[in-house]
Amino acid sequence: AAEDAKKPVAISVEQPTVAKAVSPFLFEGDIFLSKKQAINILNEASKVTTDPKKRGRGRRSFDASPESKWPVTAPIKYRFHESL
Repeated sequence: AAEDAKKPVAISVEQPTVAKAVSPFLFEGDIFLSKKQAINILNEASKVTTDPKKRGRGRRSFDASPESKWPVTAPIKYRFHESL
C-alpha cells in the first residue's frame, strides 16, 4: 500500500497524455467539455447564491438533451487501482 501511494494515479487514460499547458482548462482535472457543456455549467454556477439566508436545497432537473447523455452503445472505461 505504501508503494502504491508513491505511484502517480491518473483519473482517466487520457490524463497522463494531456500537456501541462492544457490541464488548467480541463473540468475537474481530466474532462474535456464541449463549448455548450462549458456554457451550461457556467450558467448554472452563476445562479448559485452565496447568501446563507437564500440558500437551501436547489431544484434538480434532468437535462433531456441527447448531447448530454452518454451513448448507450459506448462502453464506460474504468480500471481498478493496483492496490485493490
